[in-house]
Amino acid sequence: MLRITAALLFLSPVLASAQCLTDSALDGEITVEFGSGNVSHISRTENGTLLNAYSDNDSYYQETIFFESHAGIFETGRVLHEKGRWDALEKSTISYDQGVESIGSFAVGDSGGAMQSLSNDYRDTTSNFGWRAYESAPLVVGDCSYPAVRIFTTEFDARRGDINIREIKFLTDLGFGIQIGNSYYGLPTSDADIVSLTAH
Repeated sequence: MLRITAALLFLSPVLASAQCLTDSALDGEITVEFGSGNVSHISRTENGTLLNAYSDNDSYYQETIFFESHAGIFETGRVLHEKGRWDALEKSTISYDQGVESIGSFAVGDSGGAMQSLSNDYRDTTSNFGWRAYESAPLVVGDCSYPAVRIFTTEFDARRGDINIREIKFLTDLGFGIQIGNSYYGLPTSDADIVSLTAH
């Protein structure tokens, strides 16, 4: 009997880590591990926005980028740190001329747009912002399957001729998106491979 109890105790962390996420996962923190070796720690802030602490271990200059957003899609801020340093290399705040914070459900074919204002230490810019939801296979991680849509966002600065594109895997049952592509920061394509998704 003692051997059975001991075996269950040893197995319990494995069983716990194999549990699939529910819509209450953001009551704590979610850790996402990508095929690139990069890691995101996603949590909900006091004002209800999401904070994604993304550790880029794949680049020559290892860095941590803090993305703040509504639902993981509509960014409201970015702070870039070189890994192991407290001082920020770049801070940006982002706002929209239309209330994107009220958008919470996304179906294939849904789209929208707004004027986006970005302000940081280097410049203030205004861009045409747009988003659209596309069909996606479910996100399968281990034994867990999460219904998802692919959402692409674009920021087009007509004055500078710059265009930035992000891709987000939005988990419809969980109500948040995981960024898997970002042309501004040149994130690796292997971020599209999510190998681990755990709640703490």
